[in-house]
Amino acid sequence: MHFGVGFRYNRTMHSYTRWGRSLVRLGSVGLGALICLGALDPSTAAASEHSRYLKRYLVARPAANPQIVIYGGSRSQRAEPSYLQDLTGITGFNAGASCSQPTDVLAFSSFLHARNPGQRQFPLWYLSIEVFRKRDLFFYELLTMPDMMAQIPSEFKAGIKPRPPLSWHPPSSLKYPDGTEWRPDGSLKVSHYDLALAGGAQRDDLVADRAQQFVTNYNDFTRLLPNEKRVFETTLARWNRWQWIPVILLPPYSDELLPVLKAHGWDARHRETLAYLADLHETYRFVVIDFSNVDAFGGNSDDLLDGIHCNTRLSRLMLKKVVEKAGAAFDPSVPYERPHR
Repeated sequence: MHFGVGFRYNRTMHSYTRWGRSLVRLGSVGLGALICLGALDPSTAAASEHSRYLKRYLVARPAANPQIVIYGGSRSQRAEPSYLQDLTGITGFNAGASCSQPTDVLAFSSFLHARNPGQRQFPLWYLSIEVFRKRDLFFYELLTMPDMMAQIPSEFKAGIKPRPPLSWHPPSSLKYPDGTEWRPDGSLKVSHYDLALAGGAQRDDLVADRAQQFVTNYNDFTRLLPNEKRVFETTLARWNRWQWIPVILLPPYSDELLPVLKAHGWDARHRETLAYLADLHETYRFVVIDFSNVDAFGGNSDDLLDGIHCNTRLSRLMLKKVVEKAGAAFDPSVPYERPHR
């Protein structure tokens, strides 16, 4: 597989130029990537890209009272709470949001706790190590949601100006005009990647495009950034105070993608992330599961459609192995014990 496609990103002009392959050819797949990278204004995106608004709407329904809540970026969105319920016997919701950052997880989990303070929850956080690289602390969409922003400590909002709410209305159907489809439990049934492949796109091209994006990201990813770490630790502190013990999952990369990332510093950031999490175990209670390598849980690399986003088969296998490795972390009958310090 060839990853030498020309790629240029001008941060000042927010413009991308490609030679060979085109994100435009890949339609909404490319659009989502450009939004996450900051090259397009999210306020102009299709409704299906506004996953934070959708998840808030779905979880606010009277019948929604989840115990296992799935957090993370687009890599977490395929995870089915109904399948987790089959494995654990407890209800769930997928709160994963496109381009999720630690502030998203802090805001949404605090929003859920405020709605039902007595409910003990069991967070499953798909933690991509790339969330710790340098970029804005808040994704644009979160800044347009006052009820979510109210959950963020003021120390993280210094100099941040609220944005006007986006023009978003509850969808008449969870199947969007662009073909993507969600379930009422917040999980993604049909993704942009499913549609692209069904429409004739080649998986090799999707993986190559993803590799180019990550290579660009890793060029300035020389350490885990302190602000992102502070938000992460604030989230863990709140969860432990509420007697929640999260499972932190490092999600997989495909066999083709991982060697490319390793050539650009992934190994060092991966080791730094694991060491950081190990240090935090002295203060906080949480479980870490490292599935960065798809072989770690017996998965098939081809089921990572663009190198990082899995299909349903791989998602279910991964969830099954997560539940097996998490031990009592998803068992409500096990009492909470505070960490020994």
